[in-house]
Amino acid sequence: MSRLNKKRMIEFITPTEAVNYDPKDGAKYGWIITEDHIHGRQKSDVGTIGPSNCSGEIEELLVSKLDQSSEESLWSMDKFQMLDGNGELYYVGWIAGEYDLTEPLDDFGTPNAGAIYLKVLEKDGSWSSAVEAF
Repeated sequence: MSRLNKKRMIEFITPTEAVNYDPKDGAKYGWIITEDHIHGRQKSDVGTIGPSNCSGEIEELLVSKLDQSSEESLWSMDKFQMLDGNGELYYVGWIAGEYDLTEPLDDFGTPNAGAIYLKVLEKDGSWSSAVEAF
């Protein structure tokens, strides 16, 4: 996982680049933490991106979510919440690329804070049923 210390210019991939994606260029998914409900402002995990081999294109798209300045993209994106076993909200973030929704939990939420559930924001504005970490 990387921490961002500065903003970067956002470049969006073309349809040709999406079709010709090479896994050696990085993971086909990435996620970013945009809200930390555990640490608040002290030791905040806001801006944490994973996995460590997240592709540059996906990472740049995720960084745009910190400023809420992203435009439409070819990558699929979902807003998520990570919660503990009691339903307490730990983190909010975004995931992009090709994923099955457990990646933020497996990569970060469970080992870092003990989060075991993930919910996704549905198109109607409601949160999905919880997906459990494996």
